[in-house]
Amino acid sequence: MKNKVAFTLTVLLLSNFVYAQNNPDYSLLKGTWNISNGYTTVTLKIIDGTKLIYDGEQLAYKLISQPKAIRVFDEYSYFDYLYTLKGDKLILTFPDGNNYVFEKNKNSGQTVGKAAAQRGNSNLYGSFCHWSGSSGVYSTSSYSSTDRITFDGKGNFAYGTETSFSSDAGIYDNDNNNTQRGIYTVDGNNIYVTFNDGSKYTLQIYVQQDRGEITEIKYGEKVYAKALCE
Repeated sequence: MKNKVAFTLTVLLLSNFVYAQNNPDYSLLKGTWNISNGYTTVTLKIIDGTKLIYDGEQLAYKLISQPKAIRVFDEYSYFDYLYTLKGDKLILTFPDGNNYVFEKNKNSGQTVGKAAAQRGNSNLYGSFCHWSGSSGVYSTSSYSSTDRITFDGKGNFAYGTETSFSSDAGIYDNDNNNTQRGIYTVDGNNIYVTFNDGSKYTLQIYVQQDRGEITEIKYGEKVYAKALCE
């Protein structure tokens, strides 16, 4: 049943690809849109006539003409997001009735050259760490673990863990355990990382300095900071 639903959804989306391409609004919607509350930025990216990325999650969609809506699909259902275009602003009405105003990235819809991509990646460099640990209340043993991800500013990264355990028997250290490597791309507020084994994850920029340097990033509830590596 699950495979049948997936196949039906694929056929439906492909059949609407030509419609989206010919819809006058499609050329205006295609590209990257951002909304910010002053602390965080959420990005909506219309990739093509069937795929979009919202806040780092890739989703299937189609355009509806009456009323104008972006219909977003999940595995078993869909949700309509009514929209209004006003120049470089996209007003979306979410299913809960709330309106949100997105502004178009001026460079979206254009081909980003290699040099431009490198400039975006160059803001993310150095090592970022997340620390966790514990200590026994009634014993002298303690445990700590540091996740470390290092970016080279050119689109490559390495990830590993550093663990330490101490007790009356002594101290055990294991540095850079299971180091893994891959590539990354900075796009808006998101950082897309792909490991060499093909697994993909989306991180968010948490703190970025005025000069452009990224100093803290976030994955789920974990915050990785340059300062935690010192």
